[in-house]
Amino acid sequence: MAGPAGLPPLAYLPSQWWRFSACGAVRWCQTDGLFAHPLEGLIVVVEIKYQHTPDAWFQLRELYEPVVRKAFGPAWTVALLEVVKWYDPSTFFPERHFMCADPLHPPTGGIGVHIWAP
Repeated sequence: MAGPAGLPPLAYLPSQWWRFSACGAVRWCQTDGLFAHPLEGLIVVVEIKYQHTPDAWFQLRELYEPVVRKAFGPAWTVALLEVVKWYDPSTFFPERHFMCADPLHPPTGGIGVHIWAP
């Protein structure tokens, strides 16, 4: 069964480029990845880092979230996920974050952190 716009029930979109306007100028950004759950109306924005860092917060919260919300509209829920190899809980992070065992379903309303250890 396909979801809206022909997407499968779960789709991963790597390295998606986005064009947007800011302060009257055209700008571009590239998300590391998106998980789209069309049947659930959920988009998970993925930022991949070697280690947990406040840079991920800035990219997810200040850049990618507004762009993706505008692109998908209010019918979709946007969740944010930092995927890391190394996690140090003492690392400064500008807001509360949540450890996320399942990267396909991070918490909404905050930033999920998934430790990727193959």
